Amino acid sequence: MACGPALPAFLVLAVCLAVVAAGLPCAGTSARDTALPDPSCTPTGRPLDGYWVCHAGSRRTMLRDGDLTAAFDLCALADTPHVYAIGPVEGLRGEITLYDGTPSIAVVADGAVRVDTTFDRRAVFLVYGAARHWRTVPVPNALDGLAAVEAFVRAAAVTAGLDPERPFPFRIEGRVDRLAYHVIFKTGDASHGSHDLPAHKRAKRPFALKGNTPVNIVGFWADAAGEGVYTHPGRRTHLHFQGRGAVSSPVSGHVDDVSLGAGALLYLPCGRAGCD
Repeated sequence: MACGPALPAFLVLAVCLAVVAAGLPCAGTSARDTALPDPSCTPTGRPLDGYWVCHAGSRRTMLRDGDLTAAFDLCALADTPHVYAIGPVEGLRGEITLYDGTPSIAVVADGAVRVDTTFDRRAVFLVYGAARHWRTVPVPNALDGLAAVEAFVRAAAVTAGLDPERPFPFRIEGRVDRLAYHVIFKTGDASHGSHDLPAHKRAKRPFALKGNTPVNIVGFWADAAGEGVYTHPGRRTHLHFQGRGAVSSPVSGHVDDVSLGAGALLYLPCGRAGCD
């Protein structure tokens, strides 16, 4: 089933006003050139900061209740310009990665990663957002491991004036010497209550990139409330990637570990043009 047409603007506005009153989870504010056709997220009324982050569903709830049903229809983002998003496909049968509005749905077939570029998927949980403008931060030295990447992002964000107790999107473009990743692809029973942490680990299909490979990484920084909801427990970041350029075939997935080469570029959201 293909994505249907976007909701009329007046209807989106009416629903968004109701969502504001309901206080659904959203942080930041929407910029007009990244306006939301999706009524599940709306500005919170904070001062304009030029970016927004929202989430639907919860990793914590998924593992606690074994609920693998969809919490978000990706079609809702099909007309949102320059949007970024990450999360697992409903039933845990694939990984969703949106980079600058381009979807990459990774699944596993015959032991290999296969990628589809479609919005016609639904997510168990999804964190998504966009920025009006981006501040460029060079990565002067290699970063080895997710902890090193997370520490660099935090330090750069604080220097740029971002509050680490508010969620924000970020992205990294560069080359990796090593990138371990997985595509979650559950087989068998995907019904409610049929999933727990051991089953979750078994469903992860591991893969790796090696040898100076160019990638685009999309990440989301979580506040304390978002940790464990759309990140892993103990982590403030959740990273996916899309291969680019020299990668021989389309590839994407959830980043488990990475050695990021010196000279990569970190992009942080900012509220004005020319802020880099």
